[in-house]
Amino acid sequence: MASIKLDWPANPSNELVESYKLYQAVDGGNFDYLQTVFSNTVTLNNVTGDRAWKVSAVNLAGEGDQSDPVATPGLPSAPGTPTLTVV
Repeated sequence: MASIKLDWPANPSNELVESYKLYQAVDGGNFDYLQTVFSNTVTLNNVTGDRAWKVSAVNLAGEGDQSDPVATPGLPSAPGTPTLTVV
């Protein structure tokens, strides 16, 4: 498992952005809503497998368009079980 930090440029102040919605796709699947964040950065812990993310800005008028997706390189799997012997 790994920690991933995502960040993006803040929208211009005249857009009055209140939050950002983060979307995630797992192993090439569809993008699903993950969480709302109140800054332009987020750290996700315990990330495994192939993931991709999109983000959108939200203000009083609603949610804007989602960003282009950004993917992580494949994260390594946990190591296999070692074989223990007594000698």
